[in-house]
Amino acid sequence: MLRAFFISLFLIMPVLAVASGGDIAISEVFFDPSGTDTGLEYIVIKNFGSADVNLGGWDLYPAGVGYFNFPNFTLAHGEEVKIHIRASGSADAANLYHGVASANMGNSSGSVALFSSTAHTKEMVVSYVRYQKPGSSESKTWESTASDAGIWTAGDFIDISDFLEGQVLTLTNFNQKNSSAGWGAGSGVENTSPPPTPENSDEEDDSAEAPAQSGGKVTMAESESKLKADAGDDRTVLAGAEVAFEASAEGFNEDSFNKARYSWNFGDGFLGEGKKVAHSFAYPGVYTVFLTVSSAGIAVSDSVKITTVANPVIMSEIKLGEFFEIYNASPRKIDFSGFGIVIDAPNASTTKPFHFSAGTFLAPYAYLALAAANLGFDIPQNGLAKILYPNSKILFSSNFDASQLISAESISFVNNEWVKSEATPGAKNEVIKISPASTSVAKTVSQKNSKNESIGVIAKKTEEPSIAPNDFTASSLDAGQRSLFFGEYVWLIIGIGGGIIVGLAYIAAKRYLV
Repeated sequence: MLRAFFISLFLIMPVLAVASGGDIAISEVFFDPSGTDTGLEYIVIKNFGSADVNLGGWDLYPAGVGYFNFPNFTLAHGEEVKIHIRASGSADAANLYHGVASANMGNSSGSVALFSSTAHTKEMVVSYVRYQKPGSSESKTWESTASDAGIWTAGDFIDISDFLEGQVLTLTNFNQKNSSAGWGAGSGVENTSPPPTPENSDEEDDSAEAPAQSGGKVTMAESESKLKADAGDDRTVLAGAEVAFEASAEGFNEDSFNKARYSWNFGDGFLGEGKKVAHSFAYPGVYTVFLTVSSAGIAVSDSVKITTVANPVIMSEIKLGEFFEIYNASPRKIDFSGFGIVIDAPNASTTKPFHFSAGTFLAPYAYLALAAANLGFDIPQNGLAKILYPNSKILFSSNFDASQLISAESISFVNNEWVKSEATPGAKNEVIKISPASTSVAKTVSQKNSKNESIGVIAKKTEEPSIAPNDFTASSLDAGQRSLFFGEYVWLIIGIGGGIIVGLAYIAAKRYLV
């Protein structure tokens, strides 16, 4: 019975896994609006299932546009959400904004992929669609991954030769969502209501006083089209480090700007208020930080992706009195703004830490050497070297001793210990290797005469490692080794000889005395 239960569980697990994301699909792609495309393009994601799904941490990738990482957002069953490309607005249950998109979608070819995480593997791709006018250049990013996952056929695309400007690519048959046969052209009139962009008309309209209603969804007023919020650039930071955020906004009049409210959602359960805020992410991960700027009943938003990683920065090399080097042992560029360096030397007063200025980044797999003159403190012969978080908590520390170095030498941190090395500031460390087989070693040898009287002590040099007492064979024993050999086996020889003598005496007695 138990075996049958586990077999059943094993069989249904794949079904459950598909059900969690398989009911979410791309349902509309509006890639060629009438007139200016910027700010009017969008993609619709729909939940065709019977259960709500949290899309937090999912990635949407329209080819050439850039990734949109979903915030902590739940898509209710039967509902859809529209992701507006290159537009700003106030996120709600039906609208999200990809304001940091770098380009518009292609009008003659393109593709869209939806992933259930930031790991863009075949196990994580949920939905895919590709369109093209035959003869135009192909745009099929992530097609092979979607093909490997079985949700699209390599080489298949929706022929948009007959599409008119302003029509929307629409999923017409959910059961054929993974094939061009399930897609067709629809009207983009009902759904083309993202916030207008600055390129559109500046004419005033009474409707700007309140949001207009269309199809049960809110269309942002014309006056909001000039408002923009900026949460900053995407960054990679260290877990536990305090990260500074500064908001900016455009389009508000002076009075509204001064009264604007800046609200932050850091994506890890914490919120913040203010134009300038600081927050630390306790654990590694990818967080989407949302900024909302609101004033006089109008709100605009922006987001920034913060990739948080475990500490990859270590001390690398120290040169007495000259430089201190750190190393970024990761493939990511690290924001090191505000981090500090200090050395606590024994029997010395406390040294004031050196702190990196704002905007300091460590390149991937890069060494950064800091001259002693720039640190503001002397590099002693020994002490406790520390790398500090911006809030002065210790990120990394290690005791070192560089007192036995010559002028061209330094010490490098290798395999959790300091070793002697060649001084190579800003470059790969070159450890000085010592080979026992080729190093001259001074040995003190006591010489004695035949009467076992000491006749003096001399220093002897050898170019080879010494041989252990038992590292020899019977065919190459010197006088001392023979003495050692017989000393160890003398009792065995005496025993064997005595046995032979007793045996011969017994034979002789039996023969002559009987």
